[in-house]
Amino acid sequence: MLLLGILVFSNLFSQTKDSVLVTTNFKFEDGIYIDFNAVKYLSPININSIITNLPIKDIEFFNKLCKQEYIEYYNTQGERQKIKTIHIWGYAQNGTLYKNSSGDFFRIPLISSISQYVANVTVMREYANDPFMNNNYYYNGMGTTRYETKEAHTFIISFEYGIVYDYDYKNLEVLLAQDEELFNEYTSLKKREKKQKIFLYIRKYNEKHPLYLYKTN
Repeated sequence: MLLLGILVFSNLFSQTKDSVLVTTNFKFEDGIYIDFNAVKYLSPININSIITNLPIKDIEFFNKLCKQEYIEYYNTQGERQKIKTIHIWGYAQNGTLYKNSSGDFFRIPLISSISQYVANVTVMREYANDPFMNNNYYYNGMGTTRYETKEAHTFIISFEYGIVYDYDYKNLEVLLAQDEELFNEYTSLKKREKKQKIFLYIRKYNEKHPLYLYKTN
């Protein structure tokens, strides 16, 4: 029993020493987060390591930087590196994370074990052709025309594993499977209730499973 107590205390001490609890007022270090590991281990490319002619005090600095095709920077060994902007995970500005979605960057308002954010996605739509078009009543024939449009779409992201999912009850079930009690409670609901209570069960999960990120130094 004494040995068990020592091990539990040791694990708790190690977790406190080597990790950081993410609370509602947690601030991420400003910089470029190349991948999810950079987020998990709080190790961005800081502003001073980025090679650019843009003024770093410009409030639009990251917005302008991430519109460029490439980002150049010095790594921790002082070596010059170059990465395509579309390949980075995201960036932090004023302590807030912005997630890359097909080259556009969207704010994640609250970071927890399971978080939500809204991004614009490209979707294909089609409509039936009207035989009379414009003021000249031009006949275009019957059929459909396809076109691309951007629409706001809600996602959920696991900050334990870095996986992004569509915001729906089936994907939430996948995430809740790590907590048997919540999983059984949620899956026992009717389909309509599951859809209505996605936000509630995300909150329940986050309350039971606070998020810790890791210190690198």
